[in-house]
Amino acid sequence: MNDETKLLSLDEMREALKSRRLIIVAHQTNLSYPTIKAIVDGKANPKYETLKLISDYLQGAKNAK
Repeated sequence: MNDETKLLSLDEMREALKSRRLIIVAHQTNLSYPTIKAIVDGKANPKYETLKLISDYLQGAKNAK
């Protein structure tokens, strides 16, 4: 298995985040709730590092199921 995970697209992240409690995502990724909410609402232009944190979190959560 490859240690490198594919970066999810912004649309994939938004879709995956819709069904999650954003305050928990914020806590787990060390990002602020307003940042996560703005991304979900399409009101942010996040940096690569922010997208990477969210993508890694979502893929880790998906793999943990």
